[in-house]
Amino acid sequence: MEIENTNNSQRIDELTNKVEELEEDAEEIQQKSFLEKFRNFAVTLMLLMISIGQWNDTKDVILSAYEEIVSRWTNTLEYDKLSQLRVGYSSEYVESLLGLPQVTKHSKLSANTMFSYYGTSKYILTTAVTNNRLSGFSVIALKNDFYAPIVYLDKKLNKNQLDSYLPSQDLFMTDFGNVEYFIENYELSRNLMFYEFSLGIINYGLLPDDLRNEIQVLNRQLENGKDLLLSDLTVQDKIFPNYYSVSELSNDIMMESILSRYEMAALFKNE
Repeated sequence: MEIENTNNSQRIDELTNKVEELEEDAEEIQQKSFLEKFRNFAVTLMLLMISIGQWNDTKDVILSAYEEIVSRWTNTLEYDKLSQLRVGYSSEYVESLLGLPQVTKHSKLSANTMFSYYGTSKYILTTAVTNNRLSGFSVIALKNDFYAPIVYLDKKLNKNQLDSYLPSQDLFMTDFGNVEYFIENYELSRNLMFYEFSLGIINYGLLPDDLRNEIQVLNRQLENGKDLLLSDLTVQDKIFPNYYSVSELSNDIMMESILSRYEMAALFKNE
């Protein structure tokens, strides 16, 4: 009986420590008093359920509920997950980290590449897997206050004007058809494996009308054959990027993965 009580005590300490770690990581929590009440409730519930031998189920339920509350009031858990992604991971490891995607589709430009989409109310994550290997990924923030970490650069989305992130390489892509976007393309340095990198803005409903109109005018100029350099433009001064991608693949392939407004509405309207 004494051994059983000791094991229960160790289990309580284990989960209590986990809850305290989550609290320390939740930098943006606005409802601390509520979360403290939840923690007290969780510990009480643990003691009750341990006493009737339901430890494993109780632990999973409490952690899941707590993570849901933290996610509701902060972005800490999402930032942590996105910051762990790296080009080169095996598809099995990516799945263990992210779970199963809601949507998949084959690339038309790369026969062995599959795009997988993970949609939430805060962001869309797209992975490109080639021959069971993560060959690229992209993140689109769906809220202006979602400051997703930009892996490899130690920077964040939605934080600064586009032209302040990286020195221009005078390569950009823009569209005003299936979805509006303005995206700059870069090749990263040797220290970053010469990966292809893109950074810009994609409009799934957050683009201001004046910026949307400016992108439309820019597209018409390009369609009419006007040669434009980034140094000729001012649109990048107004953009706070909500999108980035990093990949071993060409930027054209990663751009192919971008969902149209119709696809977004059809596939993720309930997210």
